[in-house]
Amino acid sequence: MSKIPIGLQLYSIRHECEKDLAGTLARVAEMGYDGVEFAGYYGHSAQEIRALLDDLGLVCCGTHTPWTAVQPDALEETIALNKALGNPYVIVPGLPPERRASRAAWLETADMINALAASLAPERRFTGYHNHHVEFQPLDGELPWDTLFSNTRPEVIMQLDTGNARHGGGDPATFLL
Repeated sequence: MSKIPIGLQLYSIRHECEKDLAGTLARVAEMGYDGVEFAGYYGHSAQEIRALLDDLGLVCCGTHTPWTAVQPDALEETIALNKALGNPYVIVPGLPPERRASRAAWLETADMINALAASLAPERRFTGYHNHHVEFQPLDGELPWDTLFSNTRPEVIMQLDTGNARHGGGDPATFLL
C-alpha cells in the first residue's frame, strides 16, 4: 500500500510560525509531515518560503487565501504567489459578513467561486472553501454549506474543518460519507 501524504494547516501553529517560521517548518518536517498549508507568510516572500520548503523536503499543499486576494483586481498577484510556492490549491478561509448574510448571498458567492475556479483552471490552480461554524447553522431553511456546495462546480474543493462544523452544530461524519 502506498503512503498517503499528510499536510499540516499552519494556522494551528501560527504563533510559532510568527516567531520563527524557518525553525517551525523544520520541526514540522522532523515530525514527518509531507506538506504544509499556509495561513499567512509572516513577512517572508514566496521565494524565501519556497526555498525553505525545498530545503526541508516539504511541499506547499494549500494556502488560506483571503477573499480580497481572489477578487479580480488582486487575482494575478495571488496566482503569481501560489506559482512561486508551487501550490495548486487556493483555499478561501472565510467570507465577509455580506457574502454570508442570507441564502441569496451564499448563492451569489457560489457564482463568484465558480468564476474564480474558471479563472484559475488555465493556471492549473484550484479553489475551495474552508468552513467555520456559520456554515452549519441553518439559514433561510438550508445549511449554508449545502447551499454553497450544491451550487459550485465539481472541482471546487470542500475543505471541511470538522471542529468548526461541530461547533456550528453539524455532524462532520455525515459530510464525509
